[in-house]
Amino acid sequence: RPTGTYSNMYYNAEAGDVIGDEIKIVFTRNGYQGVLQFAEGEPEELVIVSVEVKGTSISFCVPNSSPYAGQFTGAIENGVLKGEFHFKTGAVDRVELKKGKSYWD
Repeated sequence: RPTGTYSNMYYNAEAGDVIGDEIKIVFTRNGYQGVLQFAEGEPEELVIVSVEVKGTSISFCVPNSSPYAGQFTGAIENGVLKGEFHFKTGAVDRVELKKGKSYWD
């Protein structure tokens, strides 16, 4: 089951910053959706994405309205969502997001 919260978000006490990425994947009558948040010092606004699930593979597009617009592709293995964000800026960010509580819980 791909549903749940996947996060690598943490608080850097030395700098006073919140850093990382987090997505909560839920099932709806129209398929899977995710609530995504990025943090690079300060947490960004939430972004809702449609999540495509094929077996253990996960993909979604981050809309152009987000400063992090682009595409994510990855897979869930042993409670960890591993993948890559390919941003429209050309940057690539490899992530490992562990399933568990939200940073905000």
